[in-house]
Amino acid sequence: MDFTGRTALVTGAAGAIGKAIAAGFAQGGARVFITDLKQDAVDAAVKEIGAGCLGLAADVTDEEQV
Repeated sequence: MDFTGRTALVTGAAGAIGKAIAAGFAQGGARVFITDLKQDAVDAAVKEIGAGCLGLAADVTDEEQV
């Protein structure tokens, strides 16, 4: 699918399923922002997904972190 010009937010993206979803959006041309609980895991996922992907560790169940 063509996601050019769109932005995707993927939570739980350091895990296998979330990372695959984020990579699919990126391959489709979307800018992708990912989040997960541990920054080192987020950094590794961002590196694996590549250009157009940014990430930050956060607990999306905690309103203050969001």
